[in-house]
Amino acid sequence: MKKIIYALIFLLPVMLEAQQPNGLSRLQLPKTPRRYYTQKNLQRLLKADSTLARQRAFLEFSMRDLMLSPPTEDITIPVVVHFIYSSSSNKSLPSVNDVRTQIDMVTKDFKQTTKIIQHEADTKEKFSDVNGLDTRISFCLATKTPTGAAFTGVYYVPTVITTWQANDKMKTSYWGGHDAWDTEKYLNIWVVNLPDSVSGYAQMPLGNGPTDGIVIDAKYFGKKIAKNMADTAFRYTEGKTLTHLIGNYLNLYDLWSETTLHGDDGVDDTPIHNAPTVGCVEYRFMSTSKGNPVVMSMNFMDNTNDLCQYMFTIGQKKRMQAMLVKGGPRYKLAQSGNTVCDKTNLQQDVQALQVSPDVVKPAVPSGFNYRLYPNPAQDNINLDIVSDKVDNAELTFFNAQGSIQKQITYTVVEGNQTFNMSTGNWSPGIYLVRLKLGDAVKTEKIIINK
Repeated sequence: MKKIIYALIFLLPVMLEAQQPNGLSRLQLPKTPRRYYTQKNLQRLLKADSTLARQRAFLEFSMRDLMLSPPTEDITIPVVVHFIYSSSSNKSLPSVNDVRTQIDMVTKDFKQTTKIIQHEADTKEKFSDVNGLDTRISFCLATKTPTGAAFTGVYYVPTVITTWQANDKMKTSYWGGHDAWDTEKYLNIWVVNLPDSVSGYAQMPLGNGPTDGIVIDAKYFGKKIAKNMADTAFRYTEGKTLTHLIGNYLNLYDLWSETTLHGDDGVDDTPIHNAPTVGCVEYRFMSTSKGNPVVMSMNFMDNTNDLCQYMFTIGQKKRMQAMLVKGGPRYKLAQSGNTVCDKTNLQQDVQALQVSPDVVKPAVPSGFNYRLYPNPAQDNINLDIVSDKVDNAELTFFNAQGSIQKQITYTVVEGNQTFNMSTGNWSPGIYLVRLKLGDAVKTEKIIINK
């Protein structure tokens, strides 16, 4: 029976391809194991903020008290997704319905209705005895903005930056990304291109508010279709990368530690892992940690293929719920779903608001406007600024790698002014332009031809 089950694991992607409806993403699948960056991101934030370590330590101290009062009803978490994509790319972007499919898949994981196989360790190691089953946590695409206006919950933001580093710059329009909605009321997810098989990272509870949320590489977002067996050497086709990252966002550590060999994840009913598990493993695949425990490879916080992941433990369930109950750091988020997740008119809103990717862009700040011309340009660029105040204007050009090409500061007076700059020694290509006037920022792209 074991051989039959694992044969099905390798055949399922081919079966799924024939069954999927048209319109789902066929983006290239990653050929190497995914790498989660949440633990490294936490270490980066701890170094940057001397108070965060104390806040995190107090949260862990309070954890058992928070877990004593589980939620009395189901919690719905509203999600807003920011697609930050290269404006030079010809790849098709997932539709709003594709995004909703991914969010629905995460909800099914949190309610554990996606189980395809059953691992021998469920019974032989009694992992089924600690299965948390329904976490009582659901997710929905937000249908209302922070101001109460109807919206699909998905932004498409063009940029000239082709690859983002794991440094949160995609979370602000200042660097050519997109600003978060209120992070206390929405789970913000930024979908970008990340380097070197980095699948994504989450900001664990506490820390900087404007950067709170999840970053995920576009290759790992949504349901993917394996076109042939060569694409399935490492199968991340079922959207479970986001399930794992939301677990991090709700204060679950990965089952392995990036900082301490054989480090504990803070949950009593998960065995110690010495490293992430890759692929789909058979029974008696053991950790090298003390006692050589059998790994809990089917746990969403491990790194096995998507088709082989299907459970959170009771301890993990309680730990996530503790973030969302009164006194927990994400309590306001749990309350927000009741007001911004209007599922009654969801389909109607989506049909009315469906737009092409290039239409939905960051809003133009009030107080000033400007025009760069000619575009495309060759040796010179003119800048017209219309402002209603006197201030300093900071003009910054970024190349396709995100490095600063040129930075100029102008003194702007009330009314209309024109400035000129030379680009004769610039390399041809697309550049991102950011103009900052006081607290207002506007970005766009310009092409240099030779």
